[in-house]
Amino acid sequence: MAKTRQQKSAILDTYKDSISKSNAIFAIRGNFNGQEANELKQYAKEKNCYFTLIKNTLFRIAADENLSTKLDLKGPIFVFFCYDDFVEIAKKLAALKKEEKCEYLFCFVEGTLHDGSEIDKLSKVESREQTLAKILYLLDSGASGVVGSINAVMRDIAYLVEEVAKKQNQ
Repeated sequence: MAKTRQQKSAILDTYKDSISKSNAIFAIRGNFNGQEANELKQYAKEKNCYFTLIKNTLFRIAADENLSTKLDLKGPIFVFFCYDDFVEIAKKLAALKKEEKCEYLFCFVEGTLHDGSEIDKLSKVESREQTLAKILYLLDSGASGVVGSINAVMRDIAYLVEEVAKKQNQ
């Protein structure tokens, strides 16, 4: 069913808003059924992403206005608009590609257009949570070392005081 001008305007506004808020945008050609698409939509929502089948002409207009790029879009294209950490979505897409469930088309990362192969590279990067966990571990291990050193010095002083007291009592 054809969209009315008002519906198209609303879709275009949604695309423009999503593009302006996104850290990354992944475009794929999917080979999955409705249930799998719904599961992807739910997964994207959990990861603070918006997943949709785009209207090519309207997305082309929004990308031209917001990203200053001309895209040649043909056929059914699914897009992930990622608002936070996009590495988890890249990992999910890499898994789908291994299962031959999708084909990478392109991605925008921090406003820069890349070909689809960049998604594979991003999928090998550690997620934000993993990186933060490693930083906290390093900070904690450094703090533990300092505390251990201070305790060792205090223990040695206490031992020294105890030995001096024993010698004075003899």
